[in-house]
Amino acid sequence: MSNFDDLLNNSPTEQDGAQLSKEDYAAKKQAEREAAFELSDNAALEVAGNGDMFRQYLDVQSTYGGLDIS
Repeated sequence: MSNFDDLLNNSPTEQDGAQLSKEDYAAKKQAEREAAFELSDNAALEVAGNGDMFRQYLDVQSTYGGLDIS
């Protein structure tokens, strides 16, 4: 998206400017959610299987986990 007007546009579009139907937009967003969940699952499995990575994760959580950084 080249500018904020694209974000405010009510019609979902592809990057080339073609308008998507409701069904196509829903399918695209569902595929994006599934990809994000898969990435999250894979990262969790990788961290859980590697002691050093898990320790780094816990270090980050102990430092930033309870802070409200918003």
